Amino acid sequence: MLHCYTSRRHGRSSTSVPGSFTKLVVADPHLIGRAVWESLPLTRKAVLVERVFGSREWKPLDERRFRLDPESYRSEYSIANLGGLLAERIADSRATQFRIRPPAEEAVCFTVFERGAGRLVLPGSREPTIGTPAAGLIRGNDPGTWSSASDGNSRLVLLVPAMPLCQRLEALLDGPKVETVEFAPAFDPTRGAGATIRRMLGFLFAELEHSDSLLLSNEIALRSFEENLALSLLLGLPHNHSEDLQRQKTAAAPGNVRRAEAFMRANACMPLTIAEIADAAGCGIRALQIAFQRFRGTTPMGALQRARLDQARTEMLRPGQTDSLARIAAAHGFSNQTRFTRLFRRTYSVSPSEILRTGRDTLAGQRDLPRPALRGSLDDDPVARRWRASRK
Repeated sequence: MLHCYTSRRHGRSSTSVPGSFTKLVVADPHLIGRAVWESLPLTRKAVLVERVFGSREWKPLDERRFRLDPESYRSEYSIANLGGLLAERIADSRATQFRIRPPAEEAVCFTVFERGAGRLVLPGSREPTIGTPAAGLIRGNDPGTWSSASDGNSRLVLLVPAMPLCQRLEALLDGPKVETVEFAPAFDPTRGAGATIRRMLGFLFAELEHSDSLLLSNEIALRSFEENLALSLLLGLPHNHSEDLQRQKTAAAPGNVRRAEAFMRANACMPLTIAEIADAAGCGIRALQIAFQRFRGTTPMGALQRARLDQARTEMLRPGQTDSLARIAAAHGFSNQTRFTRLFRRTYSVSPSEILRTGRDTLAGQRDLPRPALRGSLDDDPVARRWRASRK
């Protein structure tokens, strides 16, 4: 069902469309910030912060041109929030500019131009960074930041809260608290990590157009996307902690991973939870998940599953083993024997019953072999042989 509402106040019209976008047209650049905020449904305002929009002070880039020809100005916005992300597709018929004034929400903004160009000047700098379809822009949400966009531009903008990025970076570094993440102001969206991020933004905006998107209805899918996006940004684009990450890349796994692995090996037969493993590792759940993904290429629970399979396999090959397969599986945390068999075969390319049978066949064959004389035993001792002969 399509819900539309129009307001002549602020010279704008807005439409809530199927999917997650609110679409808005603003005729006066001075009113963009307030018009955008007022156009949002109450359900979205509940999870957003007004100063994200109000802190941006918008104007025409050429005030004289606007006074002479105001009818030629038209800014089209498609706005959506998804979890902690704020996504905007913006198209301006004429050049606009904005400056961030306090108070402002701490965030990192990524801009990719589909057409046209833009300029970015960070606080304390006089040199602009140029944005084009071949050069994306990155800025913080710091007061004093200035940016402009050319006539006929179209751009994708993604605002990411700063705190989750800092928390993920702390997990990657397994070190002290990270206060800020400052990215280089430009990146190449046509190749390498920049191209990956450009494609992820394209995927996100395409999904937000559809009300049946899995990202809109499944929290696990949304968290997975947010996690992959954050890791791509932190590991792929240069920032003030990139050298620390590079040094750690060549080092051994951090302490939280090693502590978690030791705990899981020692308690693999117990019904462990991710919270218990993180507590034993001395870090939060999210920090542990990020560290395992980075250094082991799996999740903590995936590592626990592998530890259980390894221990079950060792038990099957233990000499004298007589337990049934079901009992061995249950003793190592697998209540469903069918699932255990499937996982075991996928991991070792052989069924657990074959491993169990091989171990027992080997043991049975050893029992049938002639028993060799033990070196140094009474059988080999000449004094002992003479003593036994004298007793006959």
